[in-house]
Amino acid sequence: DYNLTATYELCQPNSYEFYGENLTATGVYTRTVQTIYGADSTTTLTLQAHPAPTAYIYVNGQRTNGAIDAFCDNADLVMTARSTIEGSTYKWDDNSTAAVRTVNPHENANYTVTAYDPVYGCASNPVDLAVTTTPVPVLSIEVSQDAICAGASSTLTVNDANNTGCTYQW
Repeated sequence: DYNLTATYELCQPNSYEFYGENLTATGVYTRTVQTIYGADSTTTLTLQAHPAPTAYIYVNGQRTNGAIDAFCDNADLVMTARSTIEGSTYKWDDNSTAAVRTVNPHENANYTVTAYDPVYGCASNPVDLAVTTTPVPVLSIEVSQDAICAGASSTLTVNDANNTGCTYQW
């Protein structure tokens, strides 16, 4: 008889193939096979599966759903990466590693972050944030009459050179 003991660690959702079975859960697995000579060969595997974090992107304290629409062009967008595992580290698409990232998108853009478990280095699935920008309004005011006498009126009209569809408050 022959006995073999092995230990293996993995990050979920990865798996470990053990005698044709893809294992993903922590546990002790034993397989016994008989050699062509009639001897038993037993292998015992101790598998430790570490959970990968789940990453999120927050903007203004709110978790995003993967998209921000009508973000003002030329404004700072402050994104904060968070994860389900405390102490996680992060890597953004620009290779920066701080949890907080500030960008100033001038056109539509996508940002991606991955979280890493601080102990085993297990990586989350990447999380994307698509930002659709809206041009900054370029306003001008037209006056129907440049000079008016007391009691007369003039009409003021606001024009937006970028046609942003903004509303105005006087």
